[in-house]
This record gives sequence, C-alpha cells and structure tokens, in this order.
Amino acid sequence: MDGAFVCFEGIEGSGKSTQLEMLRSAMEDAGRRCLTLFYPDSASEYGAIIDRYLKGDAWPSVPELFLLFMADFAKDSYRIEEVLDEGGVVACSRYYYSTIAYQCASGFDYQRAKDLVKAVALPKPSVVFYMDVPVEIGYNRKLYSKGKAGLDVHEKNVEYIGKVRLIYEKMINEGIDTTCLRLDGTERAEELHKTVLKHVKGLL
Repeated sequence: MDGAFVCFEGIEGSGKSTQLEMLRSAMEDAGRRCLTLFYPDSASEYGAIIDRYLKGDAWPSVPELFLLFMADFAKDSYRIEEVLDEGGVVACSRYYYSTIAYQCASGFDYQRAKDLVKAVALPKPSVVFYMDVPVEIGYNRKLYSKGKAGLDVHEKNVEYIGKVRLIYEKMINEGIDTTCLRLDGTERAEELHKTVLKHVKGLL
C-alpha cells in the first residue's frame, strides 16, 4: 500500500467534514488522487436506511444499525484498496470507530462491537484524527449551521452525544488499531489543517 488512508472521527460538530474538505483540496492541488468518503453514505441502499433513521423516519434496532454501517463501509473496500495501491489518498469522515462509539452509547455490547469489526476485516486507516470538542460546543455549531428544526436525532440529543464522547475516550485510552492523533477541535480550522497536512505528507 503506497497511499494513505486518513479517517476523521469525533462527535457532532467537531469539524470532521471541514478538515476532510481542506485535505482533499490540498491533495488535489498537489496533483495526488484523493477519494473522499462520508458515512453514512445516503447514496447507498444501506446508508439510505440510516439516513431515514437519522431524520426520524425509520427505527431499525441497534444491532440492525450496527450491521447496516458495516455493510456501508464494506461496499467501499475495493475502491479504497484501489486508490491506496495507486499511491492516492483516501479520506473519510467517520468509519467503524464511529459505529462502535454511537451504537455502544445506545446499548450495544462494547466487546462484541470490537469483535464484529475485526471479523469484517475492513481496510484499516493509516491514521485517525480524533477531533476533540466539548459536547456543548459541537451542539452549538450544529444549531448555528442547521437550525433547531434541521438537527437529526443524534445532533439534538446532547445527553446521548455525551455518552458517545465517553465511548470514544474509552477506545482511545485503550489504544485503537492504528495511529490516533487527538486534535483540539476548538482551534482554528486553518491551524488544524496544517497539523493534518504535515502528518499526511509524512505518510506518502
């Protein structure tokens, strides 16, 4: 694998998509292929069900949601490996770390979640950037950008997102399956981008 697989993780409003887009732009300016992935992928049949759930139009069980996410990731495995083999960059906003954090915050067994992820054998990121922000800041960012009526079922549930953040912390403190860099998501996006870009260039 000659490329770099970069994953941005964190709670709602932590700045994942902003950093992903800044990285994509920098890679394209440098003439390097960059595949960007956002999960859930509402264009896929799996992601479409998850999207309906987030909008309050469907209520799959927690195990069903977990497996829907796994299928949503797995469908892109071939594309990811192809880009990496060509020396390109794959950058995704959310991956199986999010699934563990969010579904375990909903009651899914933590060890079972990790075992299932391992069994699926998805491509592993080269680095995970964990965008760390307090729950209140993330909520207020989403509230500002989308308005109260536009918030999805997760974004509007501050107590739930607090539980998600605790699962993220548990995973990171235990040590995840690849390099993980914690970034202060309250810093200016441009400064965070410099850190991200420096590290990604070191992988290529």
